[in-house]
Amino acid sequence: MAYLLRSNKSQSVVPLMTDIQVVFDKSASMLSFGNSTRDQLYNLVQDQIKLAEENKQEINISIKGFNQQSITYVYNKSVLSLKSTTKNDFGRWVRPDGMTRFNDTVIACVLEQEKRVNKYMKNLPYVVRDLSPKINQLMYIITDGYNNVGNSTVEDVHYVITEARKRGVICILLAANRDATELAKECGMDEKIAITMGNDPHTTEIAMGFTNTMIRRISSGSSRQDTLEFTELQRNSSQPVNDYDFSMNFLERSVNQITEDDEYDSDEDTLPPPDFKMPEPLTRQ
Repeated sequence: MAYLLRSNKSQSVVPLMTDIQVVFDKSASMLSFGNSTRDQLYNLVQDQIKLAEENKQEINISIKGFNQQSITYVYNKSVLSLKSTTKNDFGRWVRPDGMTRFNDTVIACVLEQEKRVNKYMKNLPYVVRDLSPKINQLMYIITDGYNNVGNSTVEDVHYVITEARKRGVICILLAANRDATELAKECGMDEKIAITMGNDPHTTEIAMGFTNTMIRRISSGSSRQDTLEFTELQRNSSQPVNDYDFSMNFLERSVNQITEDDEYDSDEDTLPPPDFKMPEPLTRQ
């Protein structure tokens, strides 16, 4: 078995193992997201399954939701074991109700991931450990409000996240109904990979789609941690919209086209939508 792999595309080191921890808010206010959380978490898992098969990688995932309590749906499973998991399964998991136990849940997930990774490293052969293999540790957090139940403070979260980042943990944050970069700063997370989204199905779907692409690049080894960042175009596309803008979402999708003048990262598999421009009104001839 080869313990150090390199991708042909970028000559970057493919991680020996990737540990993905998904933490999603399922409080009552998440109802406004529609099916976007269900659909995009399902897409995330399918994407990672494909990557694991194509690159012969070990990718493990844990999925936990929170309302007034923390609920574990998947714990430290190979993504390949989730092939039979359906959108309906994700739909049951993300069904919204209750309050927001954000602080306690995030802290618990960080500590659980640390324990998993330490155990994984301890069980590796000495010869592999001596090579300092690349192990990806990823926290993917989705929330739409303020912590309103639990025992931990935001200062507790900040301490735990700060220590985790010293160990190389990547924390991606998506937030609605509040500024994601401010929340990231409060919690000790990297503001460059925190993105604010609306509390509607359209902008949440866009933001989660961008995140799925970012996670794909992390898992494949094609993106280094210090290069991760949501672009300005991605941030603008995911911004909250008012009622008028939201009513135009279907028109927006139909009239926008990618042109040669649009700037985007050609390495991205998912292209960000361009800025929306109102079409000229039609006049009767």
